[in-house]
Amino acid sequence: MHGARYTSGTEFYLPTGDIYATQQLLGHANVATTANIYVQGSPADLEDKLEKVWGE
Repeated sequence: MHGARYTSGTEFYLPTGDIYATQQLLGHANVATTANIYVQGSPADLEDKLEKVWGE
């Protein structure tokens, strides 16, 4: 069941970038729980960020 929570947290966070809304969606009292445990980056997200930094 927690696998679905990880996925839904990540799927909500990635397009919105709103960690506080994601925290509320998952019902966490502490935003650190959401950020450190339930929200995972995607390889595509990392690639986009690297392109912004390196301009490639």
